[in-house]
Amino acid sequence: MNSQSPSHSIPCLAQIKAQASDRDFAELFRNQYVLDPHSNVRFPGWSSKSLNGWTLHHGFALRVLEILDKNKTQVGFLLGHALYADSGLVRDCLTITSGIEDAGFWPSVEAQISELSGRYLAIIVTPRFQRILPDPVSDIPVIYNPEMSRVGSSLGLVLTRPIRRNPLFDPRNVLTGKQTLSFGQTLDNEVFRCLPNHFLDLSDFSSHRFWPREDTVLTVAPRRVRRNIVEITERLSAHMASWISEFKCAMPVTGGKDSRALLACSQEHLGEITQFFAHRFNNNTRRDAITGQQIMAELGYPFEHYFRRDASLRQRADMRLKMGWSGYRGELGALHALESYPEDYIILRGNIMELIRANQYRGDRLHGEVHIAHGIRRTGAPEGEVHREIGKWQDLYMAWYDTLPSAAQARPYDFGFIEHLLPNTQASYFTAMHRGPFINPFNDRRLIQLAISIPPDIRYRKNLYEEIILRRAPDLMNIPFN
Repeated sequence: MNSQSPSHSIPCLAQIKAQASDRDFAELFRNQYVLDPHSNVRFPGWSSKSLNGWTLHHGFALRVLEILDKNKTQVGFLLGHALYADSGLVRDCLTITSGIEDAGFWPSVEAQISELSGRYLAIIVTPRFQRILPDPVSDIPVIYNPEMSRVGSSLGLVLTRPIRRNPLFDPRNVLTGKQTLSFGQTLDNEVFRCLPNHFLDLSDFSSHRFWPREDTVLTVAPRRVRRNIVEITERLSAHMASWISEFKCAMPVTGGKDSRALLACSQEHLGEITQFFAHRFNNNTRRDAITGQQIMAELGYPFEHYFRRDASLRQRADMRLKMGWSGYRGELGALHALESYPEDYIILRGNIMELIRANQYRGDRLHGEVHIAHGIRRTGAPEGEVHREIGKWQDLYMAWYDTLPSAAQARPYDFGFIEHLLPNTQASYFTAMHRGPFINPFNDRRLIQLAISIPPDIRYRKNLYEEIILRRAPDLMNIPFN
């Protein structure tokens, strides 16, 4: 693994592109990483840390902690920001409760990593285990190139050659939002994305599901729904308290349900948040910003507007480079504003909470057998009508579906959302917003489990957000939602 291969010392594609455009690689990729077995690799302005035949290279803004076993032997790295199951911050290191030689070491790793929340990536590299475990929606991407034995956070970091086109996806469609990369694919035919809730085995670059387990409860009786909502409210409130008290935070506030639920769950700590804001780049966001300002005025806090200014061609090219040419989001219309956010603040977002309202379902898909065409459609992968492309995507969809334990197979649209759609839209976008980490306090397997286990028809037809808000801040219900 430690051979000094000349082919691995040449610049990666991201470096080449940055240099050709006279851009500062270290600044653009300040919060990204590469894991490589060759110790002679160099990335300008980055730090390097080696362990058991692997070297972690990372930008200066990416938080990196050691993972230790019970005997204080280092067994890996924890990237990003994570909370324990009790909402306490993983501060200096993460300690596994088993020893590196114990038979129960790997089960302990899986159990403890599964309980973390936040935006993080666990890398385990011991003589027996070389594996990577992402957070529940892979908000820190795991892009891997088996040919080079290299893993990184975006496509340009794991290539030292031009992209070899993936025949499943037209790059123009991906970059304009007409198609969404899915099923572990990238624009390069030989580079892949590890799906959330799977670990990547670095010994052979195979991936294996570790959550949900066969015994994970993923459905509750209607009479127990309120109990789930109570636990969601209490747990989300504890998470918000930790993020706000531990870091400088800013929070977007709109007329939608997600941000209002986060506000409700932060009532005792709103005075510690540095900035409340919204960006305005079209009519919908203008209305959202006006409502957000109204909410914060009622609560007695100042509110910042980020107005639209057209992004330059250079900014757009930089964004695509940092994202690894992996997709498109409507918020790119606010790119100039987004790059004006306060640097190195945590941006608290309400994404993933959409599970509470069964956002992946239609009224006629709430019961009965899995509708494969609907599941494929919700991944965003097809270019046109699914029924015309079903043969292109069905095998990939069913291969993924078959990895789900039986209880999860009754919730395929929810799991498709967190394992296909979010990693290929939200994760790449968050990674490219290099000025500061975007964190979803709902990025927690327990919260996801609690939401998904509520029957879809109840989530779809009832406003469960109201129950969260009413429990924590009923006055917030007096301002209409957009």
